[in-house]
Amino acid sequence: ILHGTFDIKELSRLALEKHWLPRTFTQRQGFVDLMTELLENKAILSKEQGQKKAKTQRVYSIRYLGDKYLNKKKTRAIARTRVYVKSEDINVNLDYKLRKVGNDWNIYDVILDGASLVDNYRYQFDRIITKHNYAELIDRMEKKLNEIKQESSENGIEGA
Repeated sequence: ILHGTFDIKELSRLALEKHWLPRTFTQRQGFVDLMTELLENKAILSKEQGQKKAKTQRVYSIRYLGDKYLNKKKTRAIARTRVYVKSEDINVNLDYKLRKVGNDWNIYDVILDGASLVDNYRYQFDRIITKHNYAELIDRMEKKLNEIKQESSENGIEGA
């Protein structure tokens, strides 16, 4: 799902913002690969944890609220949804920013109750790179990935 639905390269470019252009092609590709692996492993762990907590088959329901183009070329759009989480009895706004590539629409940002994934990453990444350097960001991301993998293996979660 992550590879076919999400545009991790665009998410990475937007998250690194001004720090993207100074990177070499190899650094950019390495960053995209690392982001992909982090997001894959986080998603696998979250899915497993959600299933463990769920007492019923239907953990949540999603209601489509509409969509609109974000530019005149109609190559960027936002799709709005509302998710009802049954176990918590709450509604959460979950919006997706999409980019058209060829005939396909791919997600490049997820906005949960007004909080953008890209904006959150951009803030964190800029802070680390500015205070330390790009290598420190990569080190921290690799450490986080290893922690997630370790936690997954300790919990017996396959595929992570």
